[in-house]
Amino acid sequence: MRRKGVSPIISILLIIVITVAVSVLVYVWIIGYQSTIEKESAGGSKGLGACLNVIGVDVAYEDASSISYRIWLVNCGETRLHVDYVYVIDSTGKITYTYYAGDWAIDPGVQNYLWLWVPKSYLEEGQVNYIKVTTEEGLEVITSFRVKFNV
Repeated sequence: MRRKGVSPIISILLIIVITVAVSVLVYVWIIGYQSTIEKESAGGSKGLGACLNVIGVDVAYEDASSISYRIWLVNCGETRLHVDYVYVIDSTGKITYTYYAGDWAIDPGVQNYLWLWVPKSYLEEGQVNYIKVTTEEGLEVITSFRVKFNV
C-alpha cells in the first residue's frame, strides 16, 4: 500500500505563507495600536501629555451656613484640560458633596483656582477631608484639607 502525503517542498511553502500572513497581521495591529496612542496623546486623553496637580486649598469666603474654598490647580501637561467634577470626600471615603465645574478649562502651564462652595452641613469641623478633582480627559487628583470654621 502506497501512502500519499504532502511533499516536503509544499509543506515548506505552506509554513512560509503562514509565517508571512501572521507577520502582516501583527504589523497591522501594532501600527493601529500606535496610532491610537498618538491620537490620545494629541487629544489630551488620560496618559501621555496630560497632567494636573492640586497645589493648595484655602478658604476664600465663609458665612454662617457655607464656606467657599479656592482649589489651586496647575496644568503641568502639554494639553488643555477640562475640569468637570469636584468631590468632597470625608475621612471614611464617603463622597459628601459633589460639584459640577461646568467644563472649566485650564491651559498647559497655567496655574489657576477653582471656587468650591460647600454648605457647612456637609462638613465636620476638625476632620480631615479630601478634595478629588476630575477632568473630561480622565485625570483624577486628590488632596487633603482640614475643616476649620471661623464664623
